[in-house]
Amino acid sequence: MQLTNWRVDEPFYDLFCGSGTIPIEAALIGQNIAPGFNRSFAAEQWEFISSSVWEKALEEAEDLANYDQPPLAIYGSDLDPKVVEIAKNNAIEAGLADLVGWKQMEAADFHSRQEGGYIVSNPPHMERG
Repeated sequence: MQLTNWRVDEPFYDLFCGSGTIPIEAALIGQNIAPGFNRSFAAEQWEFISSSVWEKALEEAEDLANYDQPPLAIYGSDLDPKVVEIAKNNAIEAGLADLVGWKQMEAADFHSRQEGGYIVSNPPHMERG
């Protein structure tokens, strides 16, 4: 996303969403949520880094997050309905269930009623097994 000119007020599509990584990352960016915000890091246990440093970084990330962002137009789709279900579950796990729209469909069937927007995808290189 950051290699594009995409802005949060524009539609964003991933036609080969797989596990949902790209749309989920777009939703995180759209709300200015720091990468890895909802997880822990091994470095948090390093004795030479004070826990107050981690607490300050977490507080700063929380302050910068924009949870009140207007609704985002972020969509993920994939041919495989099982994969779409996995993507939905991953969005739920990330706390972003209501920020991404998911749909099972073939990429060739894509059309949008919205003006403009970006398609960012990582098409499969081989058949899924």
